[in-house]
Amino acid sequence: MKKFLLGMLCLSLVACAASADPVTYWVATDGSDAPEVAGTESAPFLTLTNAIAHAVDDDTIKLKAGTYDIPLAPGGVNSFWATVDAAVTIEGVGGASKVFLDGGKRNVTPLKLNNAKATVRGITFRNFATKSEWNKYLAG
Repeated sequence: MKKFLLGMLCLSLVACAASADPVTYWVATDGSDAPEVAGTESAPFLTLTNAIAHAVDDDTIKLKAGTYDIPLAPGGVNSFWATVDAAVTIEGVGGASKVFLDGGKRNVTPLKLNNAKATVRGITFRNFATKSEWNKYLAG
């Protein structure tokens, strides 16, 4: 009987996890990546990379207006700054005239989209020294 109840509990938890509603994560230039920050509109993350790490399929990441300076990627030059594996939407609030990812003229590719359903829109990418394939993935 205990095994049966335990099995039912596990199935219930899996079903709940699978049916979770999509989440919207927020990023702002004055946000925080502290562990207790939830990435909500009123308590946004500081970095896009932190929001990407939290996001799963069907989630949305919204960047509030501002300029986001991209640090040198962990791999150095000719590397990707952030990798997107989930089918998420990353969008700039207010559009490309209000949200900027700035590469500081370094040779780094800002995003690597590993999921064909990932979408990026409403963001201006500027001051990246590399001309790479990532542009073909950007929507609107």
